[in-house]
Amino acid sequence: MFAKFIKYMLFGWWVLVAINSQAQSHCFAAPEAVISSLELIKNNMGNSLYRFTEAGNRLGSYYLSSIYLPKTDYHTFELKIPISVWFYLGLSVAIFAFLRLLMFLYQFRIKRRNRHLEVAVKIRTMQIQKQNKKLESANNDLQKLSIVARKTDNAVIIMDAKGNFEWVNEGFIKLFGLSFNEFIEREGINLFSDSSNPNIDSIYKMCLVDKISVNYESYIVNKADEKVWVQTTITPIKDKNDNVIRIVAIETDIRKLKKAEKDIKNRNEQISNQREILLLQNEEIQSQRDMMEEQRDELERQNNHVQASMRYASTIQEAFFPITENMQKNLDYFLLFKPKEIVSGDFYFYTPVRNTIGVVTKYVIAVVDCTGHGVPGAFMSMLGSRLLNEIVVEKKVSSPARILEMLDKGVMKQLKQKSNENNDGMDVALCAIERQTTGNSIVTFAGARRPIFRYSIKENELIQIKGERRPIGGTQFSEYSIDFVNHTFMTSPGDMLYLTSDGIVDQLSPVGKKLGTKRFLNLLSNIAHESLPLQQEIIETELSEHMKYEEQLDDITVLGIRV
Repeated sequence: MFAKFIKYMLFGWWVLVAINSQAQSHCFAAPEAVISSLELIKNNMGNSLYRFTEAGNRLGSYYLSSIYLPKTDYHTFELKIPISVWFYLGLSVAIFAFLRLLMFLYQFRIKRRNRHLEVAVKIRTMQIQKQNKKLESANNDLQKLSIVARKTDNAVIIMDAKGNFEWVNEGFIKLFGLSFNEFIEREGINLFSDSSNPNIDSIYKMCLVDKISVNYESYIVNKADEKVWVQTTITPIKDKNDNVIRIVAIETDIRKLKKAEKDIKNRNEQISNQREILLLQNEEIQSQRDMMEEQRDELERQNNHVQASMRYASTIQEAFFPITENMQKNLDYFLLFKPKEIVSGDFYFYTPVRNTIGVVTKYVIAVVDCTGHGVPGAFMSMLGSRLLNEIVVEKKVSSPARILEMLDKGVMKQLKQKSNENNDGMDVALCAIERQTTGNSIVTFAGARRPIFRYSIKENELIQIKGERRPIGGTQFSEYSIDFVNHTFMTSPGDMLYLTSDGIVDQLSPVGKKLGTKRFLNLLSNIAHESLPLQQEIIETELSEHMKYEEQLDDITVLGIRV
């Protein structure tokens, strides 16, 4: 650009010089003063700056003076230059060159501004494309959730924090046979104002104040004036300030379950009446025997129904257990799990612990023995599993002693043990395994009335590390100040860790003798160097030979881990 500017300036200067030369060739004779003035211009052009001033109204007459000299020192001369075609031609060329320069500078500035705009447009386009991808992903997620909410057979209701209806899904309309507007006209706009459940106020308070999910049963009269029994789960939706802004209710049709309960109740009443009849009418024993056979068949069908329900409950309980494939990816282990009944009061827990960037740093593993067995124990096991997930997975707590303290508080809170006489609880053996780059592992253990057994390959020795004499839950030990303590030790590759419930050592033989801790420890010492499948097989064989035909007394869990 600078080169073009110099080119145009030189061209303009050349044209003016040419015009000046042409003009001099036609000028009149100049006086001596003019000649001396011209010589002064020639000698001082590098040091002085001169200017032409028009002299009067005479065309072609100018005064030349230095702008740096006082007015009295002006050097003046009268130069009569005839205005010719060459002058106008040169002036036009100079003006054209100057305008062409201005146009070139303007075009250059426009091009540079366009380049900046193009870069800005490209950057903004890339930003918009990224935002579009994020919006598309969010829209896809929302579409999936919308499909689930619309197409499920359960009724889904969205309410504000006061329980006023805002939206219902198609399952709601199918379940009750009422449109949204029809339902509001019949039942009102608020879920809690006209509920058939007598405890609805306390349920709403638990959801809104305690901010927890609550289950309850109630019925609603449908369009055909039939009672539709539903089990409702209400869940509070909180904002970032932990304030409840919405309530989501999911209602499941339990009419079949209610009918079954009613049938069982009626059958039980019939059985009670029939027994009284048997005592009062001995002469009708034969006829009553036939009736009892029918009742026996009915009871058998009911028992089969209960067994089927128990098996379904077992399936639900297994959903709370760790996924076997996930454990097998990260642990070398065997598991002996023998519930006394279909559902178990024992459960095992496993989860990897990740740091803030998602890298697994350690594994938390536990074997838990809940109070009782069967259905009561299963409820406790599901409560314990949910609380452990909340503590370790959601709250990111990985210290075993801290986990047990929080689990104890959680059980007491959920079972409201400070305000009633419930002393149900759990015995827990819990450890955190942190693998080192050297191949060794750092194991941190804490126990609630349960130990951990460690077998060292190098020392060829089985060591028992006892837990604290304090259970999880219950108030019977609240007067004793016993804190859970972490026990940390280093293991070598090939060492074994064993976590168990007390079911195996307390199991009786036909003569009433327990298998016992000493015998169990000797067994572990003898088989610790064997492969994991073989260890499990040997333990099962030893237990079977000890029990023989004796009934199993408790749930049995043995978890062996090779570190």
